[in-house]
Amino acid sequence: LDKLQKVCYNLINLKRNGGDTVLNVQELKAAIVRKGYTQSDIANKIGISSKTFGNRLKKGAFRSDEIELMIDILEISDPMFIFFGNQVTLKNTK
Repeated sequence: LDKLQKVCYNLINLKRNGGDTVLNVQELKAAIVRKGYTQSDIANKIGISSKTFGNRLKKGAFRSDEIELMIDILEISDPMFIFFGNQVTLKNTK
């Protein structure tokens, strides 16, 4: 999963620097419900507060270690669809 970590790091930094949100929020929420969890449950399982989870969901950016944990906990078979679901673009900041 080292490759996933590098991709996550790059995409999270891309978001911070003006790129589009890459998280498919609706699909992540659906995955949580399908497994019978609440967002608070997942927040606790990945070691962050419910408030932090909500903020990261709104911003569309989780840390790579959090994404890895969610993939395992929610048994997500296609993480690219959820965590890199939307088109990624980079805004010219020059």
